[in-house]
Amino acid sequence: MPQYVTESTADPSAAPSRIGYVWVNTSAATVFLSTGTAAVGDWKKMDVAATGNFSGSGTPEAVVTASPGATYTDVADPPLFWVKITGTGNTGWRQIVG
Repeated sequence: MPQYVTESTADPSAAPSRIGYVWVNTSAATVFLSTGTAAVGDWKKMDVAATGNFSGSGTPEAVVTASPGATYTDVADPPLFWVKITGTGNTGWRQIVG
C-alpha cells in the first residue's frame, strides 16, 4: 500500500526509495507507482485510460468505485485533483492538488 505521494511538474528522474510510493506529474496529469528501488525504470506509469479518469462535484471517497491509478477531478470551486491509491472499491482515494 502506498504510504507516500510526490507531486511534481515532471516525471520521476531517480530510482524510488521504497516500493509502493506514488509520483504524480501535475503538468502532464500522469501517475507513477514504484515497483522496485534499483533504477528510475522501477517507476511504472499507471494506465489511467484503463483504470479511469473521473470527474464530479465533491470528494470521490466512498462515492466513486475504481482501481488504483484512476484519477478524479472535483470540479467544485476550487477544483481538486484526486488519485486512487489503494483497493478496488470506493475508498482509497487521496487528494493530490487543492
